Amino acid sequence: MASNIAGENLAALRHLSPALSSGATSRSGGSQEDLRRRRGWTAAMFRAGHRLRYPQETTSTAIILFHRFCESEAQALRQRDRRLVVLVTCLFLAGKVRETPRRLRDVINCLHVTAAEPGGGAVEPPRLDQAYWDMKEQVVECEQAVLRIIGFDMDGEHPYRLLLNYARSLRLSRELVQLAWGFVNDFLFIPSALELSPPTLACAAISLAARLTDELNDLNWITGSESESESWMGLFGVDAASAALACNLLLDGYLQEAEQEAGENGARHRAAPPSSRGADGTEAVARRHQ
Repeated sequence: MASNIAGENLAALRHLSPALSSGATSRSGGSQEDLRRRRGWTAAMFRAGHRLRYPQETTSTAIILFHRFCESEAQALRQRDRRLVVLVTCLFLAGKVRETPRRLRDVINCLHVTAAEPGGGAVEPPRLDQAYWDMKEQVVECEQAVLRIIGFDMDGEHPYRLLLNYARSLRLSRELVQLAWGFVNDFLFIPSALELSPPTLACAAISLAARLTDELNDLNWITGSESESESWMGLFGVDAASAALACNLLLDGYLQEAEQEAGENGARHRAAPPSSRGADGTEAVARRHQ
């Protein structure tokens, strides 16, 4: 995912997060294969947003538009050409909505470079031929389709500014805020988590970060109680059970990603020729001689 937290801190999160013992259950929809593909497309949009120098909220808006489109038109996204048009449309539309517009040509180029298929390599930017002009027309049509699907509702709130406001109110450390910001980014890879309110996601990110940085006690003193029912989250109108559910969904996503990477590494290892492995079956490190 975007923050690369899973590999380093997954064990600590599983041990410390109250979500794993709160009775909260994952409600991720869709097959595991569909969710895996959507994580890959989300990562491509993150990379494209970075290349376009979009603010974080603009990239977040594009990804949320994409997930909402997926819920309604999932079948259409199985076609690569159609999917690329949808990704371009969501990034281009988000730029206009957030008043950070980019040229359509630049958006198309960035996604052609970054939106590699799973297990494949990046593709070259398209030439200014008939195929390019056809794509521009398809983006205009798709833009109308996306707007109809979301009911022309473009006034969505994001957790980022809420996170910063909460951090100032709670006097949180810079380290905690940076870690929580990464968790908020990673919520964008979990479609079911985006059904929760932005305040809930912001508080869930702070809660997980506080446990990893050993600052949970610094939060508990605010209400003078360690009871979940009297949590500091109530100061922001957030129910602790909803935040626990958000934590659980994020941890599920980390676990799925870790299992996927383990499976891919095992498949590559099994596919390696015997000459490239050591006596114990591990892959030998090739030495280069100048």
